[in-house]
Amino acid sequence: MTDAQTKQLREGWRSFTGALQAAEQLIGAFPGVTADELAVGYRYVAAYARMILEYALANSDTDHPYFMVIEDHFTKFGLDNVDNLYGYAQIRGDGDYRITGNRGNVSDLVITVQEGDLAYWSTGRVVGHLDLDRLIVDDNGDFEIIVSHRRRDGNWLPNVTDVGGVLIRQCLADWDTERPQPMFIERIDRAGAPSQEPGPELVAERLEHAGRLLLGSIAYWRDFMQSVPGRPGTPHPVNEMTEPMAWGRGVEGVPSQLLSVGEFALDPDEALVLSFDPGQCRYLGVMLSDVRWYTSFDYRNRQSSLTGAQIRRNRDGRANLVVAHHDPGLANWLDTTGHRRGHIYMRWQGISVVPSSVQTRVVRFDELARELPEEPRVSPEERRAILAARKRAVDRRFFP
Repeated sequence: MTDAQTKQLREGWRSFTGALQAAEQLIGAFPGVTADELAVGYRYVAAYARMILEYALANSDTDHPYFMVIEDHFTKFGLDNVDNLYGYAQIRGDGDYRITGNRGNVSDLVITVQEGDLAYWSTGRVVGHLDLDRLIVDDNGDFEIIVSHRRRDGNWLPNVTDVGGVLIRQCLADWDTERPQPMFIERIDRAGAPSQEPGPELVAERLEHAGRLLLGSIAYWRDFMQSVPGRPGTPHPVNEMTEPMAWGRGVEGVPSQLLSVGEFALDPDEALVLSFDPGQCRYLGVMLSDVRWYTSFDYRNRQSSLTGAQIRRNRDGRANLVVAHHDPGLANWLDTTGHRRGHIYMRWQGISVVPSSVQTRVVRFDELARELPEEPRVSPEERRAILAARKRAVDRRFFP
């Protein structure tokens, strides 16, 4: 190794560590940030740095691509969906790729080809997508998808010059029984060819790129938060939910998804009741997230989210969810995990009957039993069993 190569590597590393230091200053300068929120912010940056290093140093080999897990119960960004297993593979705009896998028994499976870097996926145009309404599978549930410039018969997704990669979302509604499946991708004209170990110049370049992505993404999501909730419209009142709406037409997330968004702000003796008709769909998820970093609350050890399969409905088919700081002994409790404020996100996919508007009301915590006399209840022992099952399900998803 020459002195010039050593210098280049050191400069690349210092560029990345410099971005980490700049990210620390960025989260610390957030107006009104509390000590507890800043602690979450440090974890957010540390976990994101871990992910972005793999993305830049390993997943960037577009001749030998693979699906990396980009978010889990620790690594979170861009409003992670707590019910998803995310897999991302970078590809080249001039290549043809083959994706193979099995449909499994997940509630929804969404594959998108997107422009731009993963760190800015909300701005990257979705150039093509497949979901369970369009995906062709054989009798065993197996499928093959071709990603190319030239249209192919069967499952096909377009490749474009400014492509970033392929994102797979496996959506789990029943955490106890649904199992995500392994997915594979290969560049068709490179299948089986040996890879080249990246040299000093390329490693230095990728370290610098990782630093730019880290800092740029954190700044981007900070600014993005200024328009949430109520996006894409105007600011929305607290403790209310927007009408179910589509955010993903062309950019951002799942093209066929509907979202209802709100912000809660509750005193210790208050609770927020969400009442709605869930409609009919393949997947429904409700989750709480923070107001600073656009990341989910702890969903592994706390019941801060519920799916359509987990929600207990009333006799008329409607559902009441209760956002509260303390366990009210109700099955449909959403745990704020100690946050006085937070965001509420409801997602519907594979919709056959459009959901109703979400009605909200703030009530005193000690009046919940009177306000919701027929709501399904759970005992402390049942709650402990539910939480233990959540932990096992999340661990199984990310380490099957």
